[in-house]
Amino acid sequence: MSSRENHLSLIRELDRWLEHINYEYIKDDIPDSEDVVTADSSAIYIANVPLHLLKQFTVICNAFSELKDTKIRLVFRAIPMTMQARPNIWQLLIGRREYLIFINNKKAKNGIVLEDIPFNGQVGVISHEMCHILDYHNKSIWQIIKTGIMYLNPNKKEGYEKSTDYLAVKKGFGLQLHEWSNYVLDDSSIATGYKKVKERFYLGPDFIKHVWDLLQETDE
Repeated sequence: MSSRENHLSLIRELDRWLEHINYEYIKDDIPDSEDVVTADSSAIYIANVPLHLLKQFTVICNAFSELKDTKIRLVFRAIPMTMQARPNIWQLLIGRREYLIFINNKKAKNGIVLEDIPFNGQVGVISHEMCHILDYHNKSIWQIIKTGIMYLNPNKKEGYEKSTDYLAVKKGFGLQLHEWSNYVLDDSSIATGYKKVKERFYLGPDFIKHVWDLLQETDE
């Protein structure tokens, strides 16, 4: 089987993970440079976005219009990864929906804080977390609970995280996710353990590029 056929096979597998999700593919509209982005706080529907992230979340909120009526809030604290999106468990238990995006604010925790990442890489990792929320948004409360249980299985976690990366590419963030993946794997200051997790559970930069190229070929 050729490399292209391998990629197409994996794409078909990842597509099956996304069959329940309604999403809008943004073609050619994702800014690829901070210089061309104008911060627009009126476009941001996510709570607690600080001034230094206004441009990043302007891009994100414009691209994720499916979530504009969804309660999402940023929470800044020391966590062992750069970002993590999950439902607010207490709200979920009473049948309400609110989603939290935790952002690491202590470099010593894992070596990566969002502000250290180049602009496109920041947008890439945020898009991944927003795709998690898009997944939750398209599931029942029971299905969300099952997802949490499934995540405890490393093989299921790998499929879930790779399909989330794939959704970010399908949403139009291929370039940004590629830069984020490259940043983690190429920066020598980042802990080896963090890189191993990235290599095991997420799409690598080469595959992201191939998927992005294939999607663009399909659109032509």
